[in-house]
Order: sequence, then C-alpha cells, then structure tokens
Amino acid sequence: NHDEDLEHSFTFIGDAQIGSSGDIDSDGNGWQTTLDRSNEMFPDSYFLLSAGDQIETGSGNPDEYQSYLAPEQMRTQTSAQTLGNHDYAGDEPQALFGQHFNLPNQWEGDPTGGNYWFTQNGVLHLNISTENRDFESHREFIEQTIAEQGDETSWTILTFHRSIYSAGIHAHTDGAEIREAFAPVLAEIEGIDMVLAGHDHSYARTHLMDGTEVASEETTEAPEGHDQVHPEGNELLYITANSSSGSKYYDLVPEATTPWTAVRDQSKTPTTAEVEVGECSITTTTVRVDN
Repeated sequence: NHDEDLEHSFTFIGDAQIGSSGDIDSDGNGWQTTLDRSNEMFPDSYFLLSAGDQIETGSGNPDEYQSYLAPEQMRTQTSAQTLGNHDYAGDEPQALFGQHFNLPNQWEGDPTGGNYWFTQNGVLHLNISTENRDFESHREFIEQTIAEQGDETSWTILTFHRSIYSAGIHAHTDGAEIREAFAPVLAEIEGIDMVLAGHDHSYARTHLMDGTEVASEETTEAPEGHDQVHPEGNELLYITANSSSGSKYYDLVPEATTPWTAVRDQSKTPTTAEVEVGECSITTTTVRVDN
C-alpha cells in the first residue's frame, strides 16, 4: 500500500536471462542474490522494473521461467517486465512470456504484444517492444499515451529492451540499426524524461542526446558523487543495465566507437539500480551487487 506522493523509488535491472550460461540453477542463484541485495540496498523500493530477457529460450522453457519466478520476491513484490528478444517467440507472440506476465494497458497496434503503459506515483511508464521495428507505430503509441495520461503525471520514463546507446557489441549491430531509425523519432517526441534499456549485458550512461547527436557533455556535481545533467527541449539521457544474474556478459567495444557514453563499465558482476523520483529530479544509482 504505497501513498500517492510523487517522491518514491523503484529498482531497475537488466537481463536476468535465466539459462543463458547453460546452467539454470547457477543463473537462478545469481538472480536470487541480486534481488536480496536490492532489498538490502533499496529497502524503500516500490517495485522492480526489468528491461527484458527474463529467460533464454523464447519458444519456451518452463524450467527457466520457474527459476526466474522462484525467488520469494517475485511472488511478494510488484514487478514490471519488458519483452526482450529472448522472451519473444516470433509467430507465436509472447508464447510462455504472455502466460507468465500480465501486461496492463497493452496497445493493440503492436503485433509483438510488448507495448503497454502504467502509472505509478505520478510517473507515466511507457514500455515498448523493440521486436517491432515499425517506429512510426511506436511514435503513435507514445504520443497517444502521453496525450491521454500526461496531465495526470509529472514524469515520463520510456523502457525498451534493445539499447540504442550501449557500449557492447550490440551498439554496432542491431542497436545501430534501431538507433538510426528510432533516435530521430524520439528526438521529436515531447515529454519523455529518461530512457532505460538492456540487451547489451554491460553498463552505459550517455551524455544528453538529441536524436543521434550528443547534445551536451556538461555535467555538474550532485550530492553523493552523482553527475547532474539538465536536459533542454527533448534531449534524453539513456541508461543501459548490465546483467542482473551474471548469466552472460559482453565485453565493451573500443571507447572511441561509443562517443555517446559518459560512463561505461563491465566489471563482470551483476548490477542493480535504484531510480529515485523527486519533485524536480530523477536520480539513478547503479551498484555492483558484490560490494
């Protein structure tokens, strides 16, 4: 029972991808540890937001889902899942994904079944499927939902699986394809405050971006060693989460090839993040679960 105040925090994690290492039990243990440590470090978190790839086998392996849902937290705490490429079963939209997760306010205009929205304490959460590459349809969904829900909310956070501004190998493969098509669309949409993503099993935080261009590299010192940025117009900050279970990591690509990154990290250990929502700012704190 959470009050309706705007000030609150939630937990953000990337790909658990249970089964990716080839050892479901090991991946499940890593996932359990991350949830336990998240509870310790972020005891006031209202819910868990996953950027997708909950499991490895899109066509469906019940053992992977059982392991993902085994922790007590997945039965006692609220969570919101993103449709990742490993969750998606192609011609059988969602398959086991749709049987395990109830997505509220699903948008009928997305054939992959992954676009939905919800509101939480004054934040409009937009969640889109990057398995659907019709980016004009995503624009329609985002703009329509902001128009309908934006007056009731103070912030808008967009989450999708395949990061377009990561620091791993996908930055130059599918991430690059989506970036070229989607970043200019996002630059034209008014009202998005931050973008959260996964897929690249490495951590990256961008400079402020305007479409495919770096808009500003300026930061000011904020409390507790955080960097502070002040977006203008439709400039966006993108955060890509590392693995939350340790099932798989991708090495970073050369730094010169990711000019959008302000911070990159691959410490080969699971990470979790707190997103703290306030009246005038959103603060994300990403931490390694081992220390």
